[in-house]
Amino acid sequence: MTKITITRGLKAVLLCGFVAVGACTAMEPNPQILDAQARLSSALNDKETAERGQSDLSNAKLALNSAQMEWTRGNKEQAGHQLVMGQTYIDLAETRGQQAKVESDNTRLAGLAQIASKDRQLADKNAQIAGQDRMIANKEDQLAGKTEELAAAREQLRDYQMTQSDMGSTLILQDVSFETGKSELLAGGVNRLQPLINYLRLSPTTKVRIDGFTDNVGGAKYNKTLSLARANAVRTVLSAGGVGNDRIETSGSGIENPVATNTTKAGRQSNRRVEVTLLK
Repeated sequence: MTKITITRGLKAVLLCGFVAVGACTAMEPNPQILDAQARLSSALNDKETAERGQSDLSNAKLALNSAQMEWTRGNKEQAGHQLVMGQTYIDLAETRGQQAKVESDNTRLAGLAQIASKDRQLADKNAQIAGQDRMIANKEDQLAGKTEELAAAREQLRDYQMTQSDMGSTLILQDVSFETGKSELLAGGVNRLQPLINYLRLSPTTKVRIDGFTDNVGGAKYNKTLSLARANAVRTVLSAGGVGNDRIETSGSGIENPVATNTTKAGRQSNRRVEVTLLK
């Protein structure tokens, strides 16, 4: 495979960008970002990929630089999103490079078209080009779809009551409630958690803390245990929806921090709740 020299300027700019970003942080390097940067460097050294995928490689460089910058700032969610975009652009560039190689093979095979076996090879290569075209279109659709889905998932979170704290954004799920003395979600609770599940699946670096609360019926120790069971019930729903257990921590606060009076039935039901914090 012939190495390309006409894109050394672009390669130098990319490498300088990575060095500049890496120099300004003392954080532990993100191995996924480093792997993506290595893939980008390899793609630049491939003649066909660098020529056919020049625009995609430039976009990949911008996305990976942004991912590294967000990572050094501690914005892991944004870093993860930019990393996915960078990886997708590299996929596109590599696919275009593969297509160029197929076309080059077709040119050589054209001179041997009189041989039936070569005719069949040429047909196969043309089918490969058509397949690569579909792959490129699908990759571009996926890239646009991921961005739109994440934006839509964020918008759905606005339906929850939300507060900000030093820990992150807290969703107060008063309508995901429980009966007195029980940890099973009431009817509709699972569906109410679906927007949160959608968001967490599209934002794979976001971790959450689930805190359970109770009313004041029963002893403090009993309610502490019950509130943890309620937090774990929500955790089970999130896990079943595809959110990894390693991204979820739970705690039980019992009767602490009521949001309503415990002297009425409605108030006690409001206090039987969970709060989910999207951790920074």
